Amino acid sequence: MKTMRKTLSVVHSHHEKLDGSGYPEGLSGTDIPLTVRIVTVSDIFDALTHDRAYRPALKLETAFEILSEGVSKGWWDPTVFEELRGSVADVGIIGDDPGTRE
Repeated sequence: MKTMRKTLSVVHSHHEKLDGSGYPEGLSGTDIPLTVRIVTVSDIFDALTHDRAYRPALKLETAFEILSEGVSKGWWDPTVFEELRGSVADVGIIGDDPGTRE
């Protein structure tokens, strides 16, 4: 796993929340590295917008509403969330299917 050494800390920490209520370390705010904050929001977005064994993929609008609720609770980095939303808009993803492009 020497080749994965740099990513292990991200994997280890991606369940941390900005308000300190996450795990495994209970980190908060800027104690959570930016890389981890980016991966966390991206991972949640990916999970929401793709089929799972227990539910179909959610509409983009619904996924962004769920992420926005987490931001308002102080869980996710608002800047990272807005950058993700802007990036999705920039690449022209439209409609209910995350794979649909203009």
